[in-house]
Amino acid sequence: MKGKSISITEEHHFWLANLRDHACLVRNHLTPEEDTWQEIAEQYRVTFEQLQDELQWNKSNGDTPSAAFARRAQAAAYGYFRFEGHMQRLCLHHQVELYLSPSHLNSTLNENQDYLRLLYYWTRGEEAPPLPLADLTGLWLESQLNAMSSYCHLLDETEHAHLQQAEQLKQQLREHLAKNAAIRGYLRFTSEGFPLQISLAIETARTMNSLAHFSIAMAKLCRHNQVSSNCPSFYHQHIQSEASYFLGKLSARVPQIPY
Repeated sequence: MKGKSISITEEHHFWLANLRDHACLVRNHLTPEEDTWQEIAEQYRVTFEQLQDELQWNKSNGDTPSAAFARRAQAAAYGYFRFEGHMQRLCLHHQVELYLSPSHLNSTLNENQDYLRLLYYWTRGEEAPPLPLADLTGLWLESQLNAMSSYCHLLDETEHAHLQQAEQLKQQLREHLAKNAAIRGYLRFTSEGFPLQISLAIETARTMNSLAHFSIAMAKLCRHNQVSSNCPSFYHQHIQSEASYFLGKLSARVPQIPY
């Protein structure tokens, strides 16, 4: 049986929370001297939360998100896309004190771009087509590789066992990314959904489940002060949310993946 499809309301909820968290990460990783950029990141955080509140109010009243709501979300997401892009350019020219790498921002910009793709259709009252499986896989593998790199950076160097787990997950994600890159080439003359691609999707789902369980365990350890880490509490939930979203999308495309 294929996985349950995600409603437009659920899509909006996921993406607005995702962008809110991205804005928090940028705000938190700017030095105090970068107060102007901190204020802008905080303004976007507030905007995304306000849109979430509106979405929740509509849901509680049985309303589905309208094209007008999608246009407001589109304006906020595109504005934030340009802001993050500007931060990335400043990082590349060493003109801002932001402790996020340009490649980290590549990943979050790619995610934002997919929400903008969906919003393009929703603002017109149209159903958005799904990403090709190779594009979906590449997008979220890169995102989760970025997440594991952040864990490695935020964990204290004395946390050898947890660092080893994170490094193992990073290696698996890299291997999946390399195979997915090869599959993109095969798709020039082979239709989507051929056995090797399905096999990768199943392997990827297993890795994502392991990653989600690792993040849940880390969140519990952090709550009880049983691990030395600078990881903000919301980041664990952010990773789990992305992993769940990706698994849901994969299971909807590949019947062999339980969800």
